[in-house]
Order: sequence, then structure tokens, then C-alpha cells
Amino acid sequence: MSLALVMIGCLVVGAIILFSAYMRLTGAFRPLFFDQITDFLVLGTIGLALLALPLLRIRELKEGYSAVLSPDSVEVVMPFRNRFVRWEDIVDVQVRGGKKRAIRLLRRRPSGWERLLTTDYTVVVPLQFAERSIGETLQIMIAFHPSLRGRISCDIQKLYL
Repeated sequence: MSLALVMIGCLVVGAIILFSAYMRLTGAFRPLFFDQITDFLVLGTIGLALLALPLLRIRELKEGYSAVLSPDSVEVVMPFRNRFVRWEDIVDVQVRGGKKRAIRLLRRRPSGWERLLTTDYTVVVPLQFAERSIGETLQIMIAFHPSLRGRISCDIQKLYL
């Protein structure tokens, strides 16, 4: 929730700075730096950076807090709304190890623009604070839907199964 507030704050402050840059360009305010064009370029760049920052951090919102595995679907608790995925809809399973352990379930293969602008093609099952390992969670998923084993790459099966 706090990340969402930071992102909304970036959008609001970026819009205010862009409006201030426009007002300085029109001459409504006296120059801040050297002249109107320099003010517009400096403030406009800062404003655009603040507007673009949430796009770079939007990936944080696609990871849930926890997940509930059931025989027919996966429910991931998300910051704004919970997301459900049926086992039959999963086309690929990816694993991220290390400090931020997670299992990523892809519903379809995204295009380049889709990766940048949306997050509805994937569901991330977080295991960062879970007691289960990645291998145990994959075994439970396969027990619920045996054909999921065919969607897990050989490398992941060698490492975790």
C-alpha cells in the first residue's frame, strides 16, 4: 500500500512540476535559472522523470503478499485486488531464487509492450517469507494439476524437483 502511495505522489508532484515548467515557459513567472527555455527544459525533465518513475516501479505491484493454492486455481493476495489463475490457463512456470524467492506463473507469452505496460499476463506467487521451499511449493502445484509438470522447464525440474 505504501508503494502505491509513493507512486501516486510521484505522479502528482510530476504533474505540478510540468505545469510549473509550462507556466515559466509562457512567462507567467520570472525565470528561475537563466531564461524561460532553460527553466522549461530543467523543470520539464524533472517532471517527466517523476511521471516515468512509477512505470519503472509498477512491477512491484504485480507481486502479491501471499498465495492460496487450491485444487482448481491459485489465488494471490495483491495490493489492490486479489488475482485468480486456473491451473489450465498457465502456459509457463518460472522460478526466482535468492533473497526474493518466488514462482512466476505466466498465463500467456507477453509482447514487449505488454511487459512494460501491463501485469495481467503473469501471477507471482511470493515465497520470500514462506516456510516452504520452492521445490515443495512446485510439488504441491503439480499434485493439484499433474499436467503442470510439462509446463516447467527441464532446468527448473533438475534444480527443484
